Amino acid sequence: MIKRYLLTLMPLLANLPAYYANANQPIIENAYPSYQLDSVRDKARLIAIKGKELNMNPRSPMTFTNLGSGDIYYALYSNGEVRSFNLAMNQYLGGSKLEMYSETTLEPELINAGIQSTYENPTVPGSGCLLEHPLRYSDLDLDGKKELVLLLGGSSTTEWVVFSTELKKVIFSSILVANHAFQPSAETIERIYPEYGKPSDFQYLSDLSNGNPPPMEMGVRSFAKLFFGDFNNDNVFDIVVWRKYFESRVRADAIQGFEKKNELLVHYQIVNGEYKKQPTDQTTAKSWLTTNNQTWKKGYPNTSECANQPNQLISEMHDPLLNDPEVLQ
Repeated sequence: MIKRYLLTLMPLLANLPAYYANANQPIIENAYPSYQLDSVRDKARLIAIKGKELNMNPRSPMTFTNLGSGDIYYALYSNGEVRSFNLAMNQYLGGSKLEMYSETTLEPELINAGIQSTYENPTVPGSGCLLEHPLRYSDLDLDGKKELVLLLGGSSTTEWVVFSTELKKVIFSSILVANHAFQPSAETIERIYPEYGKPSDFQYLSDLSNGNPPPMEMGVRSFAKLFFGDFNNDNVFDIVVWRKYFESRVRADAIQGFEKKNELLVHYQIVNGEYKKQPTDQTTAKSWLTTNNQTWKKGYPNTSECANQPNQLISEMHDPLLNDPEVLQ
């Protein structure tokens, strides 16, 4: 009887919405790193050969995927272009540059500091090693059509970008990490700063300035968590972006670390295949998360992908030095 019940239940469980898999986080599959595995090395070579035939620059992709099955492969290149190939037919199907998404949400403080989306080609692992797999895929809105999910950025910034293979355009993006704060070394404080006057007043300094004198400005950090689902029960897929902005405390402050200075909750809804901001107020958006038992820890991303940090939270986004109890919940 129990066995028969389980056999009946298993197909139903398999069809549960993807965002139920882990605290309203979508199931996102990694693409192949180029030339990493014997099973896909031939595919990478075919893509590169086709690129050479068509005089493409660059001709070899950083990474590629067939969205889990089939002969259509999508490849991401270091020049910020997505190209598609039918490898069974030896056909190049076209390419698209990653044009900037116009509805990215940022705190005014970041905008005033000149921080913006760049879709930078990853060259470092990034926060939580998320940039080690810059190309992924998912059926984000559960409409049966898989999208490309790109993680782009550098040492200070991580961006999450959704590219529609059907519309051939970016349909959503969010800066997950903008970490422009570092602690000056003892040498900097004791030897270098006196050459330019007194040390900076801040515990953490900004990395946004270059050259001499050394950085003196306040360090800032901003993080975003993403939440997925139909939060307002209108049968249309939603994304809620929860942003937190922090500024360094001064050196004279007895409390170490940062202070939260701003917070944004922004509601997006899919409209004609693209995510658009909605006029939902922040109190309502926050209540949706509370009602659905969604906390900062449960938002995407939360778990580090570094090999030496299995099942650990991404440290920067859940740091006690942020002095915000919500980031630990």
